[in-house]
Amino acid sequence: MKKSKKNQLEEPEIYAVKKDKDGILFSRKNFLKTLGVIGAGLALNKSESFAEKIIDDGELDSTKFKAHSDSVNAVCFSNNGKILASGSSDNTIKLWTIPDGKIIKTLKGHKTEVLCLSFSPDGKILASGSSDNIIKLWSLSDMTNIKTIVGHSDWVNTLSFSPDSKILASGSDDKSIKLWAIPDGKLVKTLFGHSECIESICFSPDGKLFASASDDMTIKLWSFPKGELVNTIKEHTDIVFSISFSPNGKILASGSRDNTVKLFSVPDGKLIKKITGHSSCVNSVDFSPDGKKLISGDDGNVIKVWSIPDCELQKTFSGHSDNVNSLCFSPNGESFVSGSKDETIRLCSISKEELCYLLFDPILTDKTNAKEVKQTGSGIITVPCHSPLPIGATCICDCVASTRSYPGTERVCTCNTITVPAGTSLTGNMVCVCNTIVVGHHTPIDPKKVCSCNTVETCTCNKVCTCDTICSCDNHSNTYYYTYWYPN
Repeated sequence: MKKSKKNQLEEPEIYAVKKDKDGILFSRKNFLKTLGVIGAGLALNKSESFAEKIIDDGELDSTKFKAHSDSVNAVCFSNNGKILASGSSDNTIKLWTIPDGKIIKTLKGHKTEVLCLSFSPDGKILASGSSDNIIKLWSLSDMTNIKTIVGHSDWVNTLSFSPDSKILASGSDDKSIKLWAIPDGKLVKTLFGHSECIESICFSPDGKLFASASDDMTIKLWSFPKGELVNTIKEHTDIVFSISFSPNGKILASGSRDNTVKLFSVPDGKLIKKITGHSSCVNSVDFSPDGKKLISGDDGNVIKVWSIPDCELQKTFSGHSDNVNSLCFSPNGESFVSGSKDETIRLCSISKEELCYLLFDPILTDKTNAKEVKQTGSGIITVPCHSPLPIGATCICDCVASTRSYPGTERVCTCNTITVPAGTSLTGNMVCVCNTIVVGHHTPIDPKKVCSCNTVETCTCNKVCTCDTICSCDNHSNTYYYTYWYPN
């Protein structure tokens, strides 16, 4: 076994969580490795060991589980639904595996906040736009930046790929729409028509049209690939932040700072329905893949699910503590994801269970909210004979682990075929080997009266024992931050 280079008391990174009746249980990366322990009672089982999502049952303070260190401005699924991308004001893009919620890559390259994202339908490229006025193309095969596109003179607010993945449309605060060839990033066409910033762009499913929404309170429909203006929709009374085509391309939904969601027929732009269920600015809208539902998120921190075409409210999701900036349905339509100014990402089921999970970066978890608890853990590992012992470990060739219970007194080993609880007084020539790890503040018990740890430098073999087990132990007044996290 290789010794850890980290100090034994160094606080390792959290890598998994589990909720129980007392709070949220964090397991920490390198904790078991540092102490030479496998199977510690506080560790999660293998199926959960690398999870970076946790269910939100409405009882925990979900805002403590941060996905980014600043506002989450954009979220979107890959075409196969296996990857989720999130873009933030912390200047990074994070890629998450779905459904387990593990971070597979953090992409860095933008100098300022990431405002928009779009996956190419062929699954090869992720495009990102930023307030640094730049568009970046990222290869999904090796997670590298393959192209940096410079052309806009102001913030890039929105991106959308054509259905054939050959063209990327971008909209900017410079009031222009630009069409770029993919993957070389060459400018194909620049379109002007809006009098204010472009907030949202999306292609119709058949690729014959694309739509743009603007701070000028209008929505414009453009032919593709010619880029000719087909229609201008003037039904909103304030900025239009988001637009989305229905899967059949016959309806265009919009969300606005006038607190409404509106549905328009395509291509004539006639108003079909005005939805007035929000009490604040609507920042994002998205159709479900089957076209039977529409989701909308607002500055009031809520997400609403509407049935289509009758536009009846089916469900209101709460949980975010700040603006809902971005929404996206999963390709299978069974869930949707939301990104918020509160720095969190929520993955919610649209099924009968209506469960929501928090996707979070363990490194960003607020350590100031961790409360120290007194807890013990133990474990046994197998090593070759003559192997160096890790700090605090002792050779127990004749001991095996028995039942464990947490928290509280535990039975830890069978010494010379006698099973004794921790703290048992010694009698006669009885030999005891301690294999407990103290977690939290601990006052050692007099080793002369009770079971205590012995110390050897290496594990040595003899004719009696096979010398293939080591128990880790520590009976000093050390503090390990291996804690429960309690919701406030």
